Amino acid sequence: MSYSPETFCDSTPGLWPCLALRHCRRLGPKAWKILLDHYDSADEAVLHADEWENLKLIDPKATAEFRQGLWRAGAQKELELAKETKACIITWDDPRYPMSLRHIFAPPLLLYALGDLSLLKNAAVAVVGARKATPESLEITAEIAAGLSKAGITVVSGLAAGIDGQAHKAAMTGPGSSIAVMATGIDLLYPEQNRTLWFALKERGLLLTEFAPGRPALPAYFPQRNRIISGLSLGVLLTQAGIKSGALITAKLAMEYGREVFALPGPARDAHFAGCNAIIRQGAHLTQSLEDIIGVLSRRLKEYSLPIATARPAAKDKARPMEAIAEKKPVRPPTDLSPDEEAVVALLQAQEQAHIDQLTRELGLPAAKINSLLLILEMKGLIGQKPGMIYYIRMGTSLR
Repeated sequence: MSYSPETFCDSTPGLWPCLALRHCRRLGPKAWKILLDHYDSADEAVLHADEWENLKLIDPKATAEFRQGLWRAGAQKELELAKETKACIITWDDPRYPMSLRHIFAPPLLLYALGDLSLLKNAAVAVVGARKATPESLEITAEIAAGLSKAGITVVSGLAAGIDGQAHKAAMTGPGSSIAVMATGIDLLYPEQNRTLWFALKERGLLLTEFAPGRPALPAYFPQRNRIISGLSLGVLLTQAGIKSGALITAKLAMEYGREVFALPGPARDAHFAGCNAIIRQGAHLTQSLEDIIGVLSRRLKEYSLPIATARPAAKDKARPMEAIAEKKPVRPPTDLSPDEEAVVALLQAQEQAHIDQLTRELGLPAAKINSLLLILEMKGLIGQKPGMIYYIRMGTSLR
């Protein structure tokens, strides 16, 4: 049986095998994962379909249906649609396929993408919540999403109205930008009120979906979208959600995938926040600010090369030893520091360097808070770290 009918597939590694697998009616995400775990690629899995039954990988009826080629018409139809779209297609066999998605329970076989593919390599945090959100929830969502992006962290959300849209808009103001995971085909604008946002994400962020071009939004597609939102992210922040909210599903999936989950608490009797309060009781981190998120994720974030949001030290300063911290050139004070950040900088200026335990004692703040403050100041280029959790002021930093 031929599995590569057209040269269009040659420039997209594994496209035809992935289409073949997902258009076989008796094969689903669980079966795909079994095959992809066993073989090195989707291409290898399809080429060795004759041995699935002997290896007891897949149900015999599913194996028989696949070998009969009953999937071919559906796969061919999607292939034709794929040709017409200008989207990039990232298959399981493509090295650009996000590593974080490979390890979730039901990874997508392929993704359609429009925009900046480099965002898939970034540290990412999902920000999700209610479609009908309060002004206060929208305000804090924008504040946190903008802060994450300013630190170089990409904000992932679902392109829905309300919290999702607010998170995308705020995140596109910083270098981290935003990824929108869609519950439709890549070529459809949904919801209509986010039309302008769709085009902005295409230009300055990334649109992503597993659904074929032309596929409309159906209720069953939103939970499928949510697993990708969770899978792409180091953690998920829930800023407002009722007890039956789809955003709550995203948070619960994140817990199942071993991701960190954060939630803003709400009034005890307010049904609009019942989902947030419930997920906190189930182990999510009670969150009130950006620093709460950075503190929990600090170790993971250090694995990434995050852009520095403020001015970097001059090249001649970089070349000098870290120990030469006594000389500090007065510069204009940073204008975007919180009072706690200013306190850390002032203490390090006075003592030139200090261990994290000393900072915790002298500032009287919780260790998690200190840890997040230090990481934020590192990303802003204001302080540095030596081995042994000793922190120092970078030359050129001054509050005077």
